[in-house]
Amino acid sequence: MAKIDQLRQAGSYQTFGKGHVIVQDGETGEDMYILLRGTAGVYKDLGKPTQRQVAQLGPGEFFGEMSLFIGKGRTATVIALEDATALRIGKADALDFFRLQPEQTLVLITAICRRLDMAQSRLGEAMPAAPGPFIPPPIPEAPVQAVIAPAITAAAAPPPPMDIGDLFLPGHGTYELPEADLTLIYDKSCQCPQCGHKFSAKAVRQSKLITERTDRDGRKHYKGVEPIHYDIVTCPSCWFSALGENFAKALKRKELVAKQLAPFKAAFGADLPTDAAGSVFLGYYLAIACGALCFQGPHLLLGALWQKLSRLYADCEANELELEAAKRSLESYMNAYTKTDIAPRQNQQLCIIIAELYLKQDQYKEARDFFFKAKTDPVGGATFRRHAEDRIEDIREIRGNGL
Repeated sequence: MAKIDQLRQAGSYQTFGKGHVIVQDGETGEDMYILLRGTAGVYKDLGKPTQRQVAQLGPGEFFGEMSLFIGKGRTATVIALEDATALRIGKADALDFFRLQPEQTLVLITAICRRLDMAQSRLGEAMPAAPGPFIPPPIPEAPVQAVIAPAITAAAAPPPPMDIGDLFLPGHGTYELPEADLTLIYDKSCQCPQCGHKFSAKAVRQSKLITERTDRDGRKHYKGVEPIHYDIVTCPSCWFSALGENFAKALKRKELVAKQLAPFKAAFGADLPTDAAGSVFLGYYLAIACGALCFQGPHLLLGALWQKLSRLYADCEANELELEAAKRSLESYMNAYTKTDIAPRQNQQLCIIIAELYLKQDQYKEARDFFFKAKTDPVGGATFRRHAEDRIEDIREIRGNGL
């Protein structure tokens, strides 16, 4: 087992909070990581409809070795699933690590060879985690160095053109949305945090909204306008998109955003769609694609985007897509609930949202459990508490008195 002082010479300890993006697909780098404490998820196509988790790493497992040895760009996104500590080894540190840790170096090389052998036999599939764990060194009482965000460098060439069906949920079609009362709309000035382009975007005059009705799930409908049609701001130059309240707060990831959105530009051409429905739906899918890249701990953000998209599909009577988008919203919100620190006063509202999404999926027990959490939240508000009580009663009526 290595001594701490030796390992400090061979690399740097870094800590990552839950939800932190450790490495990002498409980035270039010259370092690898050995996970010492906690777990991390390996994701392909993060933020896209085809997003999937291809591996979960634990203490002793490593990633980023291709960047260290041959300078290859990151081929997946790795996110801390809980508070984690890792040993970061850069090119300048590698020789020291090999010199100070010859036995562990042999284990590392053996694991890499096994990984390559498995990859050759499974061409086209995601690279699996190392079959045998690398023996982790002891963790110091306090990390030597705070986490440093990976540098953003030039992205690889854009991928070949893709069909719209590869970018949106399967089954997405052509839809029409009602026109808004233009007296409720105004132009607001924006500046893109990625490319710096200045432009104007349509926004709703919140002070003039008049509620027409409220659905049982809490969604409000307004006279003359549907605000979710205007919630997304899209830069007409680089197509970076985000919810209006978050647009200016995005991390600057210009090269990565360009790479992520290249397939959308290839499918739609150089200009954004001019029809209302096309631009609204595209804006949400662009925002989902950008969300995981440009915001830390993006689960809540992605949950909100998928939920709004589900409501758009509901308005267009695309029921299967409504349910699929709601399912993805639920997955994101559950990730936020289980893997991130939620402020106490947000917890009750999050439980309500999760419960409503479970109810949409006809998962009555799970829905009731989260409504009960909201009802009994010690710091929750009375409005949400009454809503939870009403929905628990609704579930009783649907399911009988067996619950």
